[in-house]
Amino acid sequence: FLLFQDRIGYRLAKESVERELMIEFPNWLMDLSLLLQNNNVYVSLQKSYEHAKELLKPEIRSLLLRIENRPQDVRSYTAFFEKFDIHEAGSCMQMLYALSATGNGDGQAQIKSLVESIYKMREDAQHLYGERTTMRAGVNFFYPMAAACVKMTVDMTFGMVTMIAMLGSLRMGG
Repeated sequence: FLLFQDRIGYRLAKESVERELMIEFPNWLMDLSLLLQNNNVYVSLQKSYEHAKELLKPEIRSLLLRIENRPQDVRSYTAFFEKFDIHEAGSCMQMLYALSATGNGDGQAQIKSLVESIYKMREDAQHLYGERTTMRAGVNFFYPMAAACVKMTVDMTFGMVTMIAMLGSLRMGG
């Protein structure tokens, strides 16, 4: 266990961050899609940075830097949170790249497609949030029950030891 403790801790932390990203990423994308109606992609990303959650800000900042350095490279967009397994993040970022590359030509259709992806991701996030709430409720029920079982086991063990000691001290006969 001690040899793999760091790996286990890293995996648990990564899963926790992924869950939070699954909840926050669709909300940020929805804000971004609203900004895209009046601005280009780069300006919308800059404006969305101001209102983004702290979890998203470092990656948005690096996305903006990648776009500044290589604006025509699709990899600048698709490298967004690539270390985490966020459903449909890659396809949403490819849509943003396509919107950036084509300008305003077919922008409304691409924004509509992006919003549809966001709704799907929000449904997944709601499911994840429901699981988390259910788990917390289960833990709140489990701990008192486990404590009661431990106390009952200790009481029964103490009672049996006391009873056996008392029976051993009785003398038979007359």
